[in-house]
Amino acid sequence: MVDAGKLFLQFLRIVFGFCAAVIACGIFIIWGLFSAEGGSEGLVSFFAIYFGALVSSSIIGSLAIIPASFAIVLSEISEWRGVIFHVSAGGVIALVIWWMGGEIPSNGEHMPVRPGSSVAATAGFMAGFVYWVIAGRLAGCWKLSVQSREEGK
Repeated sequence: MVDAGKLFLQFLRIVFGFCAAVIACGIFIIWGLFSAEGGSEGLVSFFAIYFGALVSSSIIGSLAIIPASFAIVLSEISEWRGVIFHVSAGGVIALVIWWMGGEIPSNGEHMPVRPGSSVAATAGFMAGFVYWVIAGRLAGCWKLSVQSREEGK
């Protein structure tokens, strides 16, 4: 049994949570890029970070929507509300997307890990946590419990 009102509210939380998670991921990556360059001061840098985060968030969102949808549906159906599941799912999705990038330039040495993998994983962990705070901790709340089904008879 499904409570339609709770399902609709959870759907809104899922959409908002995914958007917020992608934006948090984009801000983390762009802020780190500009901080590494030493240009985190001034109005120009602020706008560069702001617009860079918007652009990177749209790219990240378009790449992550399908695997994130599978993780979201799995957590909703299974009622997995744990922070560990959502944070690790965000990290795994980010690493998979990161490793799907182009060929790694090599200087003849074998590189077991793609450069920047720790940054990508951390951004994914942050995105997973943001999603959990907004929607993941209420996963499956729209399902009616056995007790409420018996009371409805």
